[in-house]
Amino acid sequence: MEEKLKQIWPRIKDFFGKMTKKTKRIIAIVIGTILIGAIVFAAIMMSRPYATLFTGLTGEDMSSIITYLNDNGVKNYRVENNDTILVPEAQEPALKASLLQAGYPTSDLGYKMYLDNVNYSQNRISDAMTFAATVTPLQGWDIIGEMKVRFDVQNDEFLQKQPRTTRPDGTVENVTAPRQGYSYPGIEYSNSLWGSMTRGNQFNYYLSPSVSSSYTNQWGEHFFKAMAGFQMEVQNNSSMYAYKDGVMSDGTFSFDNANGKAYNSEARDHWATMGFYTRLNWNYQNVYFLEFSGRYDGSSRFARGNRWGFFPSASAGYDIARTDYFKQLNLPVSQLKVRLSYGRLGNQNGAGLYDYLNFMTLRPDYSNAWL
Repeated sequence: MEEKLKQIWPRIKDFFGKMTKKTKRIIAIVIGTILIGAIVFAAIMMSRPYATLFTGLTGEDMSSIITYLNDNGVKNYRVENNDTILVPEAQEPALKASLLQAGYPTSDLGYKMYLDNVNYSQNRISDAMTFAATVTPLQGWDIIGEMKVRFDVQNDEFLQKQPRTTRPDGTVENVTAPRQGYSYPGIEYSNSLWGSMTRGNQFNYYLSPSVSSSYTNQWGEHFFKAMAGFQMEVQNNSSMYAYKDGVMSDGTFSFDNANGKAYNSEARDHWATMGFYTRLNWNYQNVYFLEFSGRYDGSSRFARGNRWGFFPSASAGYDIARTDYFKQLNLPVSQLKVRLSYGRLGNQNGAGLYDYLNFMTLRPDYSNAWL
């Protein structure tokens, strides 16, 4: 290839060398005019407004429509996000009509096209904080207070305007059939229709205050520790939503501007626990150990009169490895403790928030109705 260029290049130089200055000037003007024209044409094409021909296309539809456009001499289209085709705004109505008449696209684009007329907004504030303080009135005596706070506030709005699409003949069709399939947090809309609005909110919070006090002291070879405390947990959840269809104008979305069916719902639940506890520890020379503890706990998951319980425990231990006779054996054992313990524990796992309540239906047509 290089040898051929070396052979041709002298001929080209000789050809241009024999040209007059006037001929060279004319050729330069022609080439410059062509370049300027191409730049101007590209700028004009780029500045023309484009409109969406189709969006949400499958790979098969995308390929088929591009082939159709190329075969019909349409070159100035754009492809975005691998599923959207844009064409000059002035050509969009005619091209869409011809494509629809030809059977393109083959997949259902209704839900994609209608999303332009759906609006969902969510405003949410969520945070968690912990406040704690420690006071030491005397040496060995600590008092600790702590407060944990967590909250979640949310407001949602879901608006469905009337969807509109253009038929192949150019007429505008207002679609009033329901289109389901969306899922948004905080909003129930199983009965929602086009031309409807839903507004909802939720407020959840968690509080956990606790206070504990401990005292430790060493009297000779006797070690003593006492501890007592209180802890509480409260969780409250609330949410509500309101829905109404038959919105009479897309310009004003309000419940007053709607004359259709209305639905609303509210949900609340909560749980709480509270407990008081104490513990006493004593040991002598780290050989003999005694411990006594007790808890008095309550839970909202149980019925009144059965929410509180006392749960005591006790243990005694003997660390053989720290005795004089065991140390004389010179064994590589640093701890060999024998421990005996007994206690009761409370458990609310598996208990629902309101399982202790009895439910009876008020529907007269129900087989087990009591009315």
